[in-house]
Amino acid sequence: FRKVGNVILHSGITRIEENAFSCLKLNNNLIFPTNLTYIGKGALSNASIKGTLVFPSNVSYIGAESFINTNISGLLNFPTAIPVIRSATFQNTDIEQLFTGDGLEQIEDNAFADCKYLTTVNIGRNVSFIDNRAFAGCNAITLFVCQVDQPPKLGDDVFAGLDFEHVVRTVPEKSIELYRKSAGWNMFKYITAYNELAVG
Repeated sequence: FRKVGNVILHSGITRIEENAFSCLKLNNNLIFPTNLTYIGKGALSNASIKGTLVFPSNVSYIGAESFINTNISGLLNFPTAIPVIRSATFQNTDIEQLFTGDGLEQIEDNAFADCKYLTTVNIGRNVSFIDNRAFAGCNAITLFVCQVDQPPKLGDDVFAGLDFEHVVRTVPEKSIELYRKSAGWNMFKYITAYNELAVG
């Protein structure tokens, strides 16, 4: 692997290609250039980057496994312009909170699997499908907010390993009964009505 100190990405950089910084050793936080639009598959996989990631507003593509097995932490605000969180993009990272905008439509398999410090998830209004094991092994989750009126379809073992006795699931008030009857979503013991002021 490559071992470096600070990495400064020039403001003119618009793309980080596939596996470009895989296995990078970085002592400080990584700050993306404001003009960045594209992060390729595995771009920062297995890199020891730390701290909170802030994505520029122009980012329109993040490839699968881009941040798998990294030490990114804190709050993750997923870019609103990207409709899909791809396979294993953030698997086994140290993120603690996840917020997605209303532009998100699908979460692919293992996207957040094994994020052992993830406590809060807030999914936007337009997600229609969450694939296999997307949140499997996220044992620390205590609040899962899903703003979608119609319960998103679920793949296999999406929530495997969650403590359903202690996770509060929050959904739109008019949809509470739909979630209670929907396969996969009905495993959660506690359900409350979504309040944007409280969790937004």
